[in-house]
Amino acid sequence: MKLDFHGRKVEKYGRLAPEIEGIMAPTCLSFLIACSLEIGDMKLLFAFVERWHKETSSFHLPIGKMSITLDDVALLLYLPIIGALYTYDAIDVEQAVELLVELLEVTRQKAIDETEQCQRAYVFLAWLRDIYRSKCDARQWTLVARTYLLHLVGCILFANKSATHINVVFLDAFRDLNQSRGF
Repeated sequence: MKLDFHGRKVEKYGRLAPEIEGIMAPTCLSFLIACSLEIGDMKLLFAFVERWHKETSSFHLPIGKMSITLDDVALLLYLPIIGALYTYDAIDVEQAVELLVELLEVTRQKAIDETEQCQRAYVFLAWLRDIYRSKCDARQWTLVARTYLLHLVGCILFANKSATHINVVFLDAFRDLNQSRGF
C-alpha cells in the first residue's frame, strides 16, 4: 500500500493572492485549502485496507458493512454536495492544449510543450505554479483563480499516483467561476 497526499503541494503556492479570494468564493472550494492528512496509525490504515471490498465499494467490518457516502465526503471536506453531477469525457492532447490556451491564456507553444513533456492531456504541478506566479505579476486575477483551482482540485479531490501531474480536463469546470458552485 502506498498512501499519496498532494495537499502539501498546495502550500508551495504560499499565501493565496488576496485578490482572488472573492473570485474563488462562489466555487465553495476554499475549504480544500486547509485540508491535510496526518498519518497517525499506519496499522489502523492497513486494517481498513484489508477490509475494503472493491466489488461492493464498502468496508466489511465485524459490526457489518460500511460504505462511504456523499454525506461523509461533505462532512470531511466541508463541501456542499448539491447541484448537478460534474461529468467529463476524457480529452486528448489537442483538446488539452485548446483548454490551456483559452482558459489560462498561455501561448499555444507553451501548452504544446507542456503536454508533450507529460505525454498526455496533463500538466506538471510545477508548471502550474509558474503560470500562477506569472498571472499574479500580470494582475490577471481570473486566470490566477483558475490556475489555483486546477492545482487545488488536482491535488485534493482528483489526486493521482504520479504526484507531479494534473489532468487538464478539470480546467473546463472553471470556465465560468460563478457557475462552478452548481456542480
